[in-house]
Amino acid sequence: MRIHVPTLLILAGAVVLGLGLALLAMTMGDMPVALNDVITALWSRADPHTEFVVFHLRLPRLLLGFLVGMALAISGALFQGVTRNDLVAPDIIGVTSGAGAAGFVWILITRNVAGLPYVVFLGAVGTTAVVYLLAKRQQLDPNRLVLVGIGVQTFLTAIEAYLVRRFPIKDVIWADNLLIGSLSRARWSDVTLIAVGLALAVPVVLWHSRSMRIIALGEDCAATSGVNVGRVRLVLIALGCWLAALAVSVAGLIGFVALVVPHIVRLMVGQVTGLSVLLTGVCGGVLTMLADVIGANIFPVAVPVSVIIAAIGAPYFLIVFTLFQRKRA
Repeated sequence: MRIHVPTLLILAGAVVLGLGLALLAMTMGDMPVALNDVITALWSRADPHTEFVVFHLRLPRLLLGFLVGMALAISGALFQGVTRNDLVAPDIIGVTSGAGAAGFVWILITRNVAGLPYVVFLGAVGTTAVVYLLAKRQQLDPNRLVLVGIGVQTFLTAIEAYLVRRFPIKDVIWADNLLIGSLSRARWSDVTLIAVGLALAVPVVLWHSRSMRIIALGEDCAATSGVNVGRVRLVLIALGCWLAALAVSVAGLIGFVALVVPHIVRLMVGQVTGLSVLLTGVCGGVLTMLADVIGANIFPVAVPVSVIIAAIGAPYFLIVFTLFQRKRA
């Protein structure tokens, strides 16, 4: 952990912003609750109605949104660090596509909703393993990883397109609604699951942050510094897959968080450190919470969080891609 004061201050500001947003969000909705009542319910005891709204409806949804955004953002930072490519994320190289395709096939064939999170998780892990094995020869080439990932994603998209035409449209719409990124079905069990997953993964990510920073300087520099590039890349890819798979298994397919947030943090604080990894996670969590609050309260009907984030992330992606191409030219 390098203590970089500006990064620490930005991290503290992001935490304060997240807490303020969470308190504000718990007052909004179909059953408004006064801010004083929310604070009373959190710190002591309130009337049963307020406690039900705060602890059973809104708090798990907010916590799940924050943790899902944190997992996706850190996952994107890991994949971008491994490939040294600012335009790489789990949803770009096929990780989330594998999760979505596996869940789509499972729902349409078995109609078993209970097993969907496990199938989605295994789909993400399996797709990452296939992409890694196809991209690796004697050693892993980051450019080959990206190209293989895009190819696998295209193949999975073709499978989904075939299933859309093979099954009745009402079944397709039902499956799509189950897989779309949303926090409306948040449960405390989901919060616990992803919190435990993050608690296991984040310390390992912080431990490897120095190695990731050295790899960003080039493989030759990393080798002369004593970094086992192959082993570190394998660990970071596994951690990135783990975090992305956890996120999609509890919240569905949410794009662009893993792509946009690490890039924004890198523009703010520069090189990768343990603090910048934590800042990336917090910013991802705040962005996901903010998108969910907007989708649930601003529009006449509830809009899934994935739709709001896509509306924010897609233009940003196009701008970054254009600038990236100009820089390379």
